[in-house]
Amino acid sequence: MCIRDRLCLAQKGHKAKVALCILMYLQGGMMPSELERLRPEDIRLSGRYPCLVISQAAKTKDRQRVVPVVFGLEFIQEHIDSTIEWLMDTSESNVSRQMKTMLNMFVPHMPEQTAHCLRHTFEHNVICKEANSLNSALIAGWSGARVGISDRMLKYGMGDMLNSEYLRSLYVVA
Repeated sequence: MCIRDRLCLAQKGHKAKVALCILMYLQGGMMPSELERLRPEDIRLSGRYPCLVISQAAKTKDRQRVVPVVFGLEFIQEHIDSTIEWLMDTSESNVSRQMKTMLNMFVPHMPEQTAHCLRHTFEHNVICKEANSLNSALIAGWSGARVGISDRMLKYGMGDMLNSEYLRSLYVVA
């Protein structure tokens, strides 16, 4: 866990909602609009393999996916409902502005960083950790071409994403 992650987990009150949005971008390239559309049955934060299921309308068909929660579980459990309520009651531009403000506080040497840059941070982390590229594509909602396989093959893998063996594989530390 990096300093930015720890700073997110330390946020209280309204800032915790903004921080939760940042954490979900970092864990799976999950955008606030995807968080906002989560239904209660999509929030699977108890059990052996906590995750969020993005099964509703997404930016592209590839973005329907399962995002494992691998850090900050208690924080996310505590703040997800209020974060979703806030996202429903505010504008996308307000969320983006507040996330950019928080990111500037956490990483002041990168003032041009935006919330959407965190999808690229997820990709950077995947590369640095030499993570399974297929699983990473499924988690982030990338197209198959991005990882060198057909979209059809990628969707084949996605069809069984809630299988406990697949979910277990996402939590195995190499």
